[in-house]
Amino acid sequence: MKGTLENLNSSVNYSKVTLNISDREAIKSGNNNLYNKYINLISFLKAFFSSIGFFLIGFVAVSIPIVLIAALFYYICFGKIGLIKKLYKKIK
Repeated sequence: MKGTLENLNSSVNYSKVTLNISDREAIKSGNNNLYNKYINLISFLKAFFSSIGFFLIGFVAVSIPIVLIAALFYYICFGKIGLIKKLYKKIK
C-alpha cells in the first residue's frame, strides 16, 4: 500500500499542467497603443462594410420592383396594349 502511494505521488509530480490566461481588457488598458488602434480599425472596417452591404441589398430590393412597375406602366400605356395611343387616335 505504501509503495502504491509513493508511485502515485511521483506520477502526480510529472503530470503538472501550465495554463497561461491573458485578460483582453488588461491588455487593452496597458500601454499597447498599437493594439488599441488595430482593434478600433477592425471594428470600424466591420461596421463600414456591413453598412455598405446592407445599403446595396436594400437598394436592389427596392429598385427592382420599381423598375418592373415602371416597365409594366410603359407597356400598358405606350406598348402593344397602348391605351394612351388608342385614346389619342379616338380623339383625332
